[in-house]
Amino acid sequence: MELSRESSNGKLECDPLVCGINGLCDTCRRRESAGISTSCNRGDIENAEGREDAEDRASGDDRDDTENGENTGPSLEGISLFSAPSLLPTAIQSTLPADPGYFKRCLFELARKLKGIAPEARPKHLRPIVQEWHRQASHSIKDRSFVDTWADFLQAWKKVKFPVGKGPIDIAFQRAQAAEPPPAVVKLYGEGQIVLLAMLCRELQGLAGHGEFFFLDCRTAGRLIRVDHSTAWRYLEVLCADGILLAGPKGSKAKGTGSKAKGTASRFQFIEVVE
Repeated sequence: MELSRESSNGKLECDPLVCGINGLCDTCRRRESAGISTSCNRGDIENAEGREDAEDRASGDDRDDTENGENTGPSLEGISLFSAPSLLPTAIQSTLPADPGYFKRCLFELARKLKGIAPEARPKHLRPIVQEWHRQASHSIKDRSFVDTWADFLQAWKKVKFPVGKGPIDIAFQRAQAAEPPPAVVKLYGEGQIVLLAMLCRELQGLAGHGEFFFLDCRTAGRLIRVDHSTAWRYLEVLCADGILLAGPKGSKAKGTGSKAKGTASRFQFIEVVE
């Protein structure tokens, strides 16, 4: 196999793209036989690896997350790569499960929140945070080991598509909060959470496209406009009765319990109100 390349002056020279990886190139092999130092890139590779190792040792990046069974990762207060370290305690406390059945759902919410704070974080940086979450959740997760929690979190981290605040529903709600309410909605309801819900539906319609139905479940609606899900459901019924929304296919109730509960959201259209 020819492992040399021809230079601009017609002579064979070392090809650094292959030499030292696929074996010595012909030029370097002849030089080595003659007792002349080669120009192959093996030394450069070894030197570069040595420099990287030294840099890792200087920065502490080559350390394992645990030594003698004790965590040596960065503390909650010292993670500089997080855009807002002060949000970490809230991210932990707001996702603690109240019941063992909601364990994985809450852990996924923790992953979404952390993804929003530090989207480029490596698992080794997240481990102490998950450890603290596990410690605070110990009252509701019984005898579950941290290894199991950590394994489940790593899977959740991979599955996050939209960090908290970055999903389509979050974007629609942010737009709704910044927009002016439709005059017809204000005329019907004045002000209040039902107006905000109507504005959210208008933005969701914009994302779905004209004439298309958008999905919205009452629990998500209630969480965003800060009412319980029963009130959100009643508000959606009112908007449909008053012609602000057109009800589409109705969703199904969640079956199962805890994180295994599965259901589908109802669909709606926001109707352009002509006064």
